[in-house]
Amino acid sequence: LAEAEHEVWLDARRREITALDHARGVSQALRSVDSLQELTRSVVHHLPGLGIRRFFMATFEPEASAPTASARIVVAYRGNRVDESVTGLVYRSAGLLPADLAGELAGGVLVLQPLRVGRFQHGFMLYDQPVSHAVAGDALRRDVSACLDGMARRHELAREQDAVQHVVVSRTRRLTVE
Repeated sequence: LAEAEHEVWLDARRREITALDHARGVSQALRSVDSLQELTRSVVHHLPGLGIRRFFMATFEPEASAPTASARIVVAYRGNRVDESVTGLVYRSAGLLPADLAGELAGGVLVLQPLRVGRFQHGFMLYDQPVSHAVAGDALRRDVSACLDGMARRHELAREQDAVQHVVVSRTRRLTVE
């Protein structure tokens, strides 16, 4: 009996190490991501290795720094494939998932993780994950949050640069006329 228990324990540790290796792979892959499409493609690629069978990610509008009344599904992954029919769907975020996916909330336990950095919340993800892989799931949340935050900051910087350029052009025109 003790040997069987030891084998079960060893097997659980092996699965946990494998999941952590995949989480490290996600982290490395997300360092070079420049778009939401690249982010979702990279995350989906690593989900099987993390032991995640169902994964849903929703984002708030890029300008929002806090949860908003509506969210957009950017990934709906179930049965080892992405459900493109609901990707891009905007819905009331209070329901966690749109009506087309509401049945997923009744089928087992889904972990809810906010995608936030500091006071900025960019969205959330829902996923099922074995308890032994909780550290890998938390790493996924941290890395996806950081990636979304970087994209939001680049978007804000581009808007500010456009505004400054507009002011410079406008003032240059006025000076030229004078």
